[in-house]
Amino acid sequence: MTDADSATPIADVDLDCFDSLGRRIDITARTQADGTYLYGSLAPGSYFLRADPSARQGRLEQYYQNQSDIGQAMLIDVAAGSDTSGINFAIEPAGWIEGVVMTESSQPLAGIDLDLFASLVCFALAIDMLHLC
Repeated sequence: MTDADSATPIADVDLDCFDSLGRRIDITARTQADGTYLYGSLAPGSYFLRADPSARQGRLEQYYQNQSDIGQAMLIDVAAGSDTSGINFAIEPAGWIEGVVMTESSQPLAGIDLDLFASLVCFALAIDMLHLC
């Protein structure tokens, strides 16, 4: 696991694994100081792997082959008794949105839950309780 711009290894990035139907596997792994990881104890099959850096790491969550969505991600085939190597990630830096939520009299409000939607369509679907975006 490396930084996409500098190729510097990134330590302590959480990795999540999903089966070919997109169901999360209850095994996790983290990158070491040199950016390497070992995701073990998987049954033979095909899997999606996602790098899930914390907010403090300032990197984008992404699936193998630089995809942000599992629908575009590449499956990784795992065979019994063998290592599947070369599954490398170059993680892009993330951006931030920040500000202050205030009352009409310009007093800051604490404890406000904010939601971010990728589009107006996603917003409309969220209102209807359809989580498709």
